[in-house]
Amino acid sequence: MNSINQNQLVFHNSIAVGKAVVFNIEKEIFLIQNKEIEKIFNELNLIKIHEYNHFRDIKMALSNHDTKIYDALSFIFFIFDTLSINLRFRNLVIDEKVNYLLAFEKSLDEFLISDLFVIPHCFIDEAKLIETYIQELKKRLIFRFEMSVFQKFRKEIKCDYILVADEFKKEYFDEIELNCKGVICKNANNLDLVKLFAHEYELPIAIYNQNIIDGTIVTIDGVLKRICTDSVNDSAELQINSSQEEISNNDEGYDYPYSKIKIYAPLVDMRYIKYVAQSKWYTGIAPFKSEYMFVTSGLVLSFEQQYKRYERMMKDIGDKEIYIGIPDFRPERPTEFLGKIYTDIDTYDTFDVLFDNQLKAIAMASLKYNRQINIVVPMIRIPEEVDYWKENIKSIFEYYMVYNVKVGIMIETESAFEFFEEYRGMDFAIIGLNDLIEELSDDFDRYSKLTKDEMLDIFWPNLRELHQFFRTFKMQTKHIIAGNFLSNPDILLKLINSGFSNFSIQPSQFKFIEKTLMFHDMTRGSFKGISAQRESMKDLYAAKKIETIKRKELEQLNKIEYKEKKKKAKEQRIRDMHKAKREIVIRKLLDDRDNSIKLKKIEKK
Repeated sequence: MNSINQNQLVFHNSIAVGKAVVFNIEKEIFLIQNKEIEKIFNELNLIKIHEYNHFRDIKMALSNHDTKIYDALSFIFFIFDTLSINLRFRNLVIDEKVNYLLAFEKSLDEFLISDLFVIPHCFIDEAKLIETYIQELKKRLIFRFEMSVFQKFRKEIKCDYILVADEFKKEYFDEIELNCKGVICKNANNLDLVKLFAHEYELPIAIYNQNIIDGTIVTIDGVLKRICTDSVNDSAELQINSSQEEISNNDEGYDYPYSKIKIYAPLVDMRYIKYVAQSKWYTGIAPFKSEYMFVTSGLVLSFEQQYKRYERMMKDIGDKEIYIGIPDFRPERPTEFLGKIYTDIDTYDTFDVLFDNQLKAIAMASLKYNRQINIVVPMIRIPEEVDYWKENIKSIFEYYMVYNVKVGIMIETESAFEFFEEYRGMDFAIIGLNDLIEELSDDFDRYSKLTKDEMLDIFWPNLRELHQFFRTFKMQTKHIIAGNFLSNPDILLKLINSGFSNFSIQPSQFKFIEKTLMFHDMTRGSFKGISAQRESMKDLYAAKKIETIKRKELEQLNKIEYKEKKKKAKEQRIRDMHKAKREIVIRKLLDDRDNSIKLKKIEKK
């Protein structure tokens, strides 16, 4: 086996083996172009109409439905559908054998610099905006054409494979299937995004700038951070050490009880839903991160597209629980078609159709299968947002005669975590430690390997008090704790022993804590005097709490004292400055007086 170590980065601590399948856009277009040219023209035309409709809807939403913008967008569509462009496009593809991506771009650009392209007088004020929109829509159409080629290419792959491509594109992950075991790209513009996708999709992704031969057996070793290759021969059989096989063996031979500790799987797509449904370990999905459907598809999914996915989810999950997140849009997970937005009330008001279509799709799918659905609202920062989202979500579900929806929030912001008592009215909560640590700590991020002591230092005692608050008689609110740190057995055991019973853990990370759960389950009730021991510890806990409060009060007093000293020092500097100025003025006055006296003496003489 050949080990490759030059200029490479590997993300995700897992091992994947598969046949290298190289995606080359020019080669694939040439193969398709020669087979079914008329079918391609029809497909491209449908993509053009579909993409334009999405483009128009977004621009209209951002312009607050300005009628002048609508008319300008209509003019733009007719440019793209001009007869001369279509004829030139066909001529370049059929007669000159030009790659149809280049042919489309060339035919459009030729038209735009010709005398045929004239912006009507009524749009003169919007001329620059129209030119910007034309270039933006052109770029999006070319990209959509390319992705349609990729989808055809992927569907023909039947073996377990490693995708090899020139540039990392998040759209490669749209509706990805289980037989894709990893991804290797020569270049990536955003390594943070690569790292995020490797973690969320539980796949090793490598950045390696050398050629890999199509058909080679490739191993991406995320543990040792290397790529290995071996030649394929006729008798070679792929021995796949995939995360899916590791996952499927996790709960064999052990009948885990559901009553005490409940484990949920956080998912970003549909690959592991059947596994969660069949697993003895998992109680359900929490949360399903719906934003990745938008991020990887590169467009606003229609009601029909979303319904198809949610219908499949509810069909495959069986009788297990489902917690579906409102799309958590953020600039670090780019949705270029929406711009750099965050999921908040303003975004809901601007793109209400987008959110309403998602909720309608979930409601209709749940109605078909008579499912209890839980909707999770992300990134809540002020208490008033809870009622706003809850009212909107429930009203949409009730409009479609669905009354069994529950609404909860992600506690993943510093404000929600610090002032949890103000956040009431939710049916449940998911405590997202990954985002919390990035708000609370300057030293750690979501990928950090925390020790138990580090976790306690950052999150305790707030986490314990939040837990006690949710389990009180008045609240009795179900709360699921989620985060990468839960794969540390020491941290998980500490949380279990502190009374937490609902956890969200990725399937690929489950192997790290399986023994901890088994041990906890087997030893439950086998310890004597635990209750008495806990009772005796109450005074110690109370003393520690008082000590913590005193420490915080002292820190606050020190801050106040420091600010007061700073203020006094500033005032003193100002006084000193004024004093210096005053002395200069007095000295000048005295000098003037002395000079005046001298002058008078001279005059007398």
